[in-house]
Amino acid sequence: MVGLGGESVYSRGIITADPLLNTGCRRTLLCLENAMPDVAPWERKFVERYVEQSKVDRYLMKLKGRKHRREILDRLNHSLDYRSELATSIPSSERSPQRLLNLLRAERIDDTCHVLADGNENDGRELRIERAVEEIFGNAFGMVLICPPIPIALYKEEDIGDMLILKPKRA
Repeated sequence: MVGLGGESVYSRGIITADPLLNTGCRRTLLCLENAMPDVAPWERKFVERYVEQSKVDRYLMKLKGRKHRREILDRLNHSLDYRSELATSIPSSERSPQRLLNLLRAERIDDTCHVLADGNENDGRELRIERAVEEIFGNAFGMVLICPPIPIALYKEEDIGDMLILKPKRA
């Protein structure tokens, strides 16, 4: 790979001539590999809207990297720091795929949602709402479906734990 100035970004001990790649580090590859990705936009909106205000910065920081993201995903199992005034528990009699779909669609959500999930290959992905709701019932661990455009969030604790819908208060 060649920088704008013609210098190789793979060269040892060279700071690249490319201002977009120049991190001021003499080990350019190491710096590029350790660059922190940003939080996914829907995850950011979920955290800013539904996580307790005192914990927002911590959640956003930890969702950026794989190592620390694991800590947040583990919190989905029992101890998500959600704003209780925006949460409504879903009774067990309403916890079927079709009833959850009806509940979410009544909120005029989009056809897809963003998945935040412990122990699930779809963590961080966009899924069609029907598939995402199926995943909630097939996943024993904690999971959040973040449903645009508002967003509305469906949160399920680990295994037989609580299931909540998080949505803004109506004026």
